[in-house]
Amino acid sequence: MRNRQGLAIMVLSFVQYYAFYNYLVFMPRVLDASYGLSASEKGLVFLPLSIAVVIGSFAGGRLLGRWRPRPVLVTTAALNALSLLLFLAVAQWSLAALVVAVSAFGLFLGLSLPVQTSLLMDLYPHNRATAVGSYNFFRFMGMATGPVLGSWLYQDGNLGLLYGFAATAFLVAVWHARMRFKQG
Repeated sequence: MRNRQGLAIMVLSFVQYYAFYNYLVFMPRVLDASYGLSASEKGLVFLPLSIAVVIGSFAGGRLLGRWRPRPVLVTTAALNALSLLLFLAVAQWSLAALVVAVSAFGLFLGLSLPVQTSLLMDLYPHNRATAVGSYNFFRFMGMATGPVLGSWLYQDGNLGLLYGFAATAFLVAVWHARMRFKQG
């Protein structure tokens, strides 16, 4: 990848899906250990996450019509990373706050997704198929890496290590994207 902005988007997509799959795989354990929820109750906690991703995806496309995509991506991705820290702070404190944090994560994830693909289309006008294929490869690698690395980080049930690592990696990826976008 010679285009550093494109690479920054790929790295960001990897980290976003790494964090997303940490939610999908490890949140049921958190819900069981902290709140003793049944399987159906756990599913209800995931419902706002899914709805928020869908709402965010629809709204994210509309953001592109009003604001420049690079600042929108950096802002939504930063808020996405910060929502991980919010989750970490409230996960064992309050189920309602946990649902709010998870919903915020889903919303900001959804908001950033159309912006990422739109930017890639602009950055690679002659190689769009390759750019989207590479983007999806990075996302899928994040999906695979999240549960594998996460299971190692969560061995002792340490939420701070699991989600703290994800939030830190996410914030570093956001900072990297911001720097690449400034360079043009």
